[in-house]
Amino acid sequence: MIATDHIQHYLISINVSILVLFLLIFVIKNIQTSQALSDNDVETICKYLKPVIYPENSYIIQQGEPLDLMFFITDGIAWKYSSFNSVGNFRANTSPIQKGDFYGNEELLEWASNCNSLSNIPISTINVKVHSKVEALALTVKDLRNLVFTPSESSSAGAPIIRIKVE
Repeated sequence: MIATDHIQHYLISINVSILVLFLLIFVIKNIQTSQALSDNDVETICKYLKPVIYPENSYIIQQGEPLDLMFFITDGIAWKYSSFNSVGNFRANTSPIQKGDFYGNEELLEWASNCNSLSNIPISTINVKVHSKVEALALTVKDLRNLVFTPSESSSAGAPIIRIKVE
């Protein structure tokens, strides 16, 4: 009975991991790009993603610190909030980030499309604190520099798009 329970738990974990991978591939394939992302492009992006685990009550990102990663939550819940607004007044506006959500992608894609210098990493304007243990896939700015990003020529908002560096 114990062996059966262990195998069942293991198979459920594998199925969840496969579902998360398919969800991530779907999200990556729907990023606005200068060309359609091939399977090789998606594979290249996935090679840079690192699995990370954040324990309950820890901070993933702190307000006022460099925003040095973007992440995709595969399990758990975190809260994003800002301690102060732009004029320095206290503000307690929170919202959850949970399974299936990205964070940091807009700011870091913008950074990568404009300059890509490690001396000019954006500073986080919010805190991201773990509510329940978070498992995520992270892409650091160091790894992001290995992918080439440029502003969209077709987007009226100039949204960043991804171009995979050919190695």
